[in-house]
This record gives sequence, C-alpha cells and structure tokens, in this order.
Amino acid sequence: MEKKLTAWLKQFLVFLSPDKAKIEVKQTDDKITVKLHLPQASFLIGHRGENIANIRHLIWLYLRQKESWHQKLSLDINDYLAEKENKLIDWAKAEIDKVINSGRPRSFYDLSSYERRLIHLICTDNPLVNSISEDSPRGRILTISLAKDGQEK
Repeated sequence: MEKKLTAWLKQFLVFLSPDKAKIEVKQTDDKITVKLHLPQASFLIGHRGENIANIRHLIWLYLRQKESWHQKLSLDINDYLAEKENKLIDWAKAEIDKVINSGRPRSFYDLSSYERRLIHLICTDNPLVNSISEDSPRGRILTISLAKDGQEK
C-alpha cells in the first residue's frame, strides 16, 4: 500500500514539481504516516495549517476508497505540525511558570481542541498547577491555576 499511496501522491503533487518533492510513507498496523517535503509549500500548509487537515482528508478518502483503509492517517508538510507542537509545548511551559511565579490563574481563548488537550497533558506533568476547560459565550476557555494544597489532581 505504501508504494500505491506514494504513486498517487506524486500524481496529486504533479503541479508542484514532484521531482523536487520528497514523500515519506510509513505504515503500521493501525496508522499511516505521510511526510511531504516540498520547496514551496506555504499554500499547501495554509493559514495556521488549515490546508494540511484538508489534504489529509483527501488522502484518507483515497485510501478508504481504493485500499479499504479505515485506520488513522497522519500528515505533515515540511514538518510544520511537528514544529508547531514544539512551539506550543514551550509556550505552555512558559505560561505554567508565569502562573507558578505570580500565583494568579491565566485563561486562554481561541485554542483548538488539540491545543487544549496538549496543554492539559503538560499541566498534568506539573503537580503545582491544574487546568480546566469551560464553555463561555466566546467559546471554550482553558484556565491554568495553582493547585490547592491537599487537592488531588
């Protein structure tokens, strides 16, 4: 299946000079990971990576139709998502430090569900803070606060 998907991706990327595109496809029992490296991929990545999700969906539809694939699919273009995750982790740790140093909670709006989940996971690694997501008229709000003495996380 890896060879078929790589061939299809080359056809899909024909307008981007596929000879310059590097395509990595790795398959496990429950997941396919696709990494694309292209010279000029900013329009494929899109604003805040939104086009990556759309392209991932197209690839998943292809796999579902042609290969009867129903497992997970991971797509990254020019390591955009990996770098974004590393930046988010660094930012979250800095915000946790601000909460610990100031003793005041910090709230964040306009985070995606993925970003909120990752921040919650980072907060669980630190026994000094708690995190909570709540609904508000502006959407979901994630708040990081100091853990209360004696409170179980």
